[in-house]
Amino acid sequence: MVTPQKVFSFLVYVETEENFEEHMAARGIMALEACNCIASSFMLNSELSPVCLTLIETAKSCLSAKDKYLQSTIQLLNKQCPTL
Repeated sequence: MVTPQKVFSFLVYVETEENFEEHMAARGIMALEACNCIASSFMLNSELSPVCLTLIETAKSCLSAKDKYLQSTIQLLNKQCPTL
């Protein structure tokens, strides 16, 4: 069974210097994919909200703040859990 913790653990990997920017962009997109999967599959609660917030922070560190996928994911989280 896929759990949010397993998805998060999957995203943690060692970066290499080769193709660093591509790896960072891919990591940011994977973080957003995981966050969207969690937010659309589960009710966000005190256990899942920190996971999603960590994934968003990962995406923010890898992608431009103007990235539309990042912005739409943040909007989705704000709709589902306005107290985030």
